[in-house]
Amino acid sequence: MGQPIRAGGRTGGELVREMQDFAQTRLNKLREAVKGAIKEALPQLQSVDSQFGKLGLDEMKMLMVRPPAVRVAILAANFTHELDARLEADVNIGAFIVTEGKGRDELAWGITEAVCCLCRSNQLWGLIQLSAPRSIRSSPLLSAVDGQKGFSISGVEWSQKLWGFGESLFNETGQAIFHIEKQTETDESVK
Repeated sequence: MGQPIRAGGRTGGELVREMQDFAQTRLNKLREAVKGAIKEALPQLQSVDSQFGKLGLDEMKMLMVRPPAVRVAILAANFTHELDARLEADVNIGAFIVTEGKGRDELAWGITEAVCCLCRSNQLWGLIQLSAPRSIRSSPLLSAVDGQKGFSISGVEWSQKLWGFGESLFNETGQAIFHIEKQTETDESVK
C-alpha cells in the first residue's frame, strides 16, 4: 500500500480538518445555520447553497444553479470591540432566490416572502450569541431572458448582531489552531 497523497505537505484528511476548522468560525456557522433553516422550511427547492457575495446572472450560469434555488451569503460584517475587549459584529446576511420559466417572478416573490417570514423576531437559527434579525428588506434584482430560458433573481437581506468571535480560531496561547499553506502557481491543489 502506497503513501497517502499529500497536497502542500498535508494529507487529504489534514486538509479536510483544516477546512472544518474554518467551517467552525462564527460567520461560517451562521451561514450554514441559515441554509439549514431554509432547506427545512422549503424542501421543494432544488438547492440551497452557500454564496460568496451577491449573486448575478453570469455567476448563476457559471455555478450552474438549478432553480428554484436559494443561495445564502454573508454580505458584510462590521466588527467592533465591546467594553470588555470582546469582538462583536453587525452581520449583513443575504438570501438570493433564483427562479426560471413562466411564472418565475411570482415564484420568486413567494419564496422571498417565505424567507422574510423565517426572519422572525425570535429567529436565532439554532445558534447562541446572536441577536434577532432586523432591518429585513427584499428586492427584485434581475428578471431576464437568456437564450430560451427566463430567469429571476431576488434578494432578501437582513442584519444580526453576532458575538463570540475567535473562540474556535485560537488556542490558549493566542495562536491560530489551523494551518494555512501558501499556494504556488504550480501547485496542483489550487486548480
